[in-house]
Amino acid sequence: MISEGPRYEFFPDPAELWLVWDKTEEGPTCLGGRVLMGLSRTEAEMFCVIMNDLDASLSKLGAKGVAA
Repeated sequence: MISEGPRYEFFPDPAELWLVWDKTEEGPTCLGGRVLMGLSRTEAEMFCVIMNDLDASLSKLGAKGVAA
C-alpha cells in the first residue's frame, strides 16, 4: 500500500486511453460499479479530482470520530 500524496492518480493505459488508479487498493478505481478505465484524459482528471476530494472528506469525518 502506498500512502504518500493523494490516494488516486490518473495516467495513460497501454491502449493510449486513460485510467484512474487507487494507490491504496493497488488497482483501477471503481465508482458506481464502473471501472474507471478507457477514459479521455479530461474524464480521468475529473474523476481523479472527485475521488481524491471524496477520500479527503471521508478521512476528515473519520478523524472526528464520525462513522463514514
